[in-house]
This record gives sequence, C-alpha cells and structure tokens, in this order.
Amino acid sequence: MNAIDYKSYETQFGGVPEETEIDKLIKILNAQGVCCPIDWKVKELYGRPQIIFLNPQSEERIGDAVCHFGSYGHERGLIEVMGFPFCDEEDVVGFLTADEVIHQIEVCC
Repeated sequence: MNAIDYKSYETQFGGVPEETEIDKLIKILNAQGVCCPIDWKVKELYGRPQIIFLNPQSEERIGDAVCHFGSYGHERGLIEVMGFPFCDEEDVVGFLTADEVIHQIEVCC
C-alpha cells in the first residue's frame, strides 16, 4: 500500500506553514489546560495534528480543531473548528488563532 504524500496536497492548495496555530494551541493545552471540564486528545489527520474535544463523562466527541490543506485559513497556519467550543455543532468556524480558540473555550465554560 502506498502512503499518501500530503505535502504535495499542501503545495497544491496553497501550502501550510511548518509551525501553525494548531501547534500553538496544543502547547497551550499541555501547559495550562482549560478552565472547563473537557477532555481532549491529539490524532493525526492528513499528516497534521487534529485536536478532538471530548465530553469527559461519555468520551463522546463534541468538537475538533484542525489546520490542514483543506481547512479554512490553512495558508496562514490558522485553525478551523467544528463543534465545541462553538455551540452549533453543524457549523465550521475558520481563520482562528490559538488564543481565539482558548478564549472561546473560556466563554463556553
């Protein structure tokens, strides 16, 4: 089975900086956590980290944050979020910084 070359997709769709806001968000979450009772984990999606927010009681996915070649704001290394920490799970919000996501988490709690 051939591995997919996600870097070629990144080049084709405008590129993704090596260091992105999703990397900054992971560092913030690791260093200080968040003020509300949520769990989170990091998985790989399209060769980049994806943060998955989980309900701590059920471990059900309640939202995620990404920055990859198909996400809104990827060319500038910005974050796209679906679900938590934004209330409408059907909507996607893009072009976010790590600080904006942390602020929204604090607002939700």
